[in-house]
Amino acid sequence: MKLPKFSFRKKSNLDSTSDATVEAIEEKSTGPAISNGKNSSGAKQWLMLHLEKLCLAGAIMLFGFLVYTAIGKLSVNPKQNAGNLSAKAEQMEDLINRSEWDGSANEIPDFAAQVEEASRPIENETYSFKSLVGIESQKLRKRTWPKFLPAEDIWVEGGSGVFWLAGQQQNEKNAEQPDDTLPAAGGDNAVNLARVDFEGEIAPDGAMPEIKHWAAITALIPRKKQNLLYVRTYQEAEEYQPLQDVPNYLLARIKRIELTKDNEWGKNLDWTKPDLQWEWAPGLTKKEVAVADTALGKLNPLQYDRWAAGARELVDPRYVHPRLTTPLGPLAYVGWHQWATHPNIPFEKNMLRGDVEKKPQRNRGRGDNRVLNRRTARGAKTTEDGNNRVNRAENFADFFNPPVKKKEQETSNQANLNKENQPDRPETDSTVNENQLLRLFDFDVEPGKTYVYQVQLLLENPNHNKPSRILRDPAHRKSKFVPDQKLPWSKQSNPVYIPTLSEVYAAVVPESTKKEATVIVKTPNGADGGLIISQLTLPQGGVIAEGALVGENSFKMDGLSQKLSQVKNPVEAEFLLVDVRSQVSGSQELRMSDLLFLDANGEFQLRNTASSVDQRETQRFNRISTAFDLGMQKKKKEDKGNRNGKGDIANQDDKALLGGNRKDNKKD
Repeated sequence: MKLPKFSFRKKSNLDSTSDATVEAIEEKSTGPAISNGKNSSGAKQWLMLHLEKLCLAGAIMLFGFLVYTAIGKLSVNPKQNAGNLSAKAEQMEDLINRSEWDGSANEIPDFAAQVEEASRPIENETYSFKSLVGIESQKLRKRTWPKFLPAEDIWVEGGSGVFWLAGQQQNEKNAEQPDDTLPAAGGDNAVNLARVDFEGEIAPDGAMPEIKHWAAITALIPRKKQNLLYVRTYQEAEEYQPLQDVPNYLLARIKRIELTKDNEWGKNLDWTKPDLQWEWAPGLTKKEVAVADTALGKLNPLQYDRWAAGARELVDPRYVHPRLTTPLGPLAYVGWHQWATHPNIPFEKNMLRGDVEKKPQRNRGRGDNRVLNRRTARGAKTTEDGNNRVNRAENFADFFNPPVKKKEQETSNQANLNKENQPDRPETDSTVNENQLLRLFDFDVEPGKTYVYQVQLLLENPNHNKPSRILRDPAHRKSKFVPDQKLPWSKQSNPVYIPTLSEVYAAVVPESTKKEATVIVKTPNGADGGLIISQLTLPQGGVIAEGALVGENSFKMDGLSQKLSQVKNPVEAEFLLVDVRSQVSGSQELRMSDLLFLDANGEFQLRNTASSVDQRETQRFNRISTAFDLGMQKKKKEDKGNRNGKGDIANQDDKALLGGNRKDNKKD
């Protein structure tokens, strides 16, 4: 590479003149972009032209310096001589010898012992489930109220009849002043009643008759649905006990409104002001009320209503609640089948045929074509067997008692293992179906009136006496029962009409062209416990009370003395036969006739000769009529035999003596 040459010469005046001339000429020819003056622009231009050469030279010099340092000679540190290094080695060996390390850090662990320790079973006390929901579930672990359900599908039916109440037998005053309008049951015109001749309960000793009117309120207790709500509420709560955190129904009560002619269907009623509402119990109200007038007494009438006895339960025992299914009372002359159960709750299997299977000789020659349906049958025979009755005294005895201590409770549970009924927790029985029967009777009704009802269920407080720390609201633990404001009322029931004492049924229409019909009239008498049953022919437009009757035939059934007698003109009912309409078919036996009656209360009653109820009453009348005829024939035969046997009485002693016997039946 050729390096530039630098030379310096001495400047003269001529040079300055010539330089100026040259610059002027160059400026004119090249323009202002080129400068030949003696300034710094020339050095910059030179650096720009030769910068890469300078960089290359610098790189060569740096590379040479690095090579020089790499191949330079190494020198030993004069302080690190052989003596010093030997001394330091001896010091390190001496320190190692004086150390206390035992070398256990390098030992192999005992893996077998670790496996045995890890495989030990987990103790029950430390084994528990934890929520998988996460942090959100911790907010719901406080105990609170579940949602309470009302009674479902409420159904009401009205009735009237004779009840047997506990009391003394008819006293001498009643015997000295007999009812002149009715014949005495023990006269010559009476025969003994057999159990198959009439339905209902037999009057116990010392019973007294009384006419009662009632409304039978039935509904479904939603046991299974309520139990699911309890589980949903408490399964994630503290101190959850599956066998105790279940709904325990204690009582049920009603409220009632009487309907008027202006509102016969009960629309838009104000249920905050009912005509009647039961109180729970004397201890749960501020009013002074007797136990018999509260729900506690109404649900246990065997103790508080002076019932002489109780009828056999007709409902399947699996559906009977020990507290909320009111027992059936001693109803005379008719069975409870119309009022005993809800349309969705079945009767006990083979209940209605039990007596027929056990004692077929009683029904020999007597056909029984009764339709055993709650809607169409108003009674079938009941037995005196009370094996399936629930001991209601035990169920209500400890209603207000304080809670039993844990040890005492365990002892009592062991003592009650052999008992058939466990009333404390009836809902936990696996044999009970989804619903149970709620059955209430309102005996404070009047015949000829129409009512509607609502029902409320009382439950035991599931948070009673629980620790305050596990409750969302500590006030929940105070009451033994769920507060009323938390308990919903059921929906409004159907309107129910309370019938009068006398009932009329269509027997047969002999000829549709004559516009007359044979009817059955029943009239109970609560004064002496009798029931008058009459069969008579009534023309269209005829009134029974006026005596416009044809072919009258009447009997009196006396439940107290169990006698059946024939009477004349005993009917005191008032019915007007408004219309007779027959439907003639190809077969005379299948002919149906509708009879429209008007009773004393101004209510219309429609009867049909083909309905099972009317046919059953007709068959019943024919049965007791036949029983009376057979009884009278038997009685005549016995009287005739007695009269024929009186002549031989005087000769009996002589015949005995001729045979070698004395009057005292001893041989000589």
